[in-house]
Amino acid sequence: MSGEQDENLWGSVSQAASGAVSKWSLDAMFLIACGRTLLVTVWTVLQPSLRRFADRLAAGEPAPEEV
Repeated sequence: MSGEQDENLWGSVSQAASGAVSKWSLDAMFLIACGRTLLVTVWTVLQPSLRRFADRLAAGEPAPEEV
């Protein structure tokens, strides 16, 4: 699959899942979205490499070059 087709597939799956959950419970849809956002936020905070990267950006240092 090409990148565009893959993107369209996941977009369709996401929309179908959102539609199914919203028919079941609109509150549940937003609670699930909120929970996933919080999980990603906590995971991000616990990653030392991301913390160092954010600290470097906040200090105005350039981002390291990719290999």
